[in-house]
Amino acid sequence: MNLVEILKFTEEYLKKYSFSKPRLEAEKLVSYVLNLDRIALYIHYERELSEDEKTSIKQYLKKMVEENKTFDELKGEKKDFKEENLDIFNKSVEYLKKNGVLSPLLDTEYIFSDVLKVNKIL
Repeated sequence: MNLVEILKFTEEYLKKYSFSKPRLEAEKLVSYVLNLDRIALYIHYERELSEDEKTSIKQYLKKMVEENKTFDELKGEKKDFKEENLDIFNKSVEYLKKNGVLSPLLDTEYIFSDVLKVNKIL
């Protein structure tokens, strides 16, 4: 089983149990077990997983479902959007201020942060 397959399996499993962001949770779980950045999951998408890695992922999945917790909650690291994306958030505020926006609205900052994230991925 390669990275693409395990991500799809994990996402579908979490979707079946009504997790609100199954793809994000799958990426966090798999990247944690494999000690990779989330973006690296897509760079090395053909990488085959060892039996130990697959077992570890399945154990975390089982625990997430049994305890009805997100991966961050399971690890005790629940962060809000701003904390999780602080670097991109700060860059967006800096960019907006450089371009004449004296006091960017919070919604604008979140939208711009998402745009920067998408652009970074592409």
